[in-house]
Amino acid sequence: MTLYDIYALSWHSGKKFDQIKKVTHSILDCNDQKLHTFHSDEVFEKAGNAMGIDAEVVKTVMEGLYK
Repeated sequence: MTLYDIYALSWHSGKKFDQIKKVTHSILDCNDQKLHTFHSDEVFEKAGNAMGIDAEVVKTVMEGLYK
């Protein structure tokens, strides 16, 4: 699962974010330190540019997974 997948699911699946969060947590180990290295403005900027959306939107969705 990638940043792009999570973003697309959160905006376009019609599922509640809590459902997406639960499934994402079942797939990814959110305590894995490697996963936290993706929490940088540079990564959000690159993902936003690749998807044609604002990096802050990507950041908001991804940070919502950790709450």
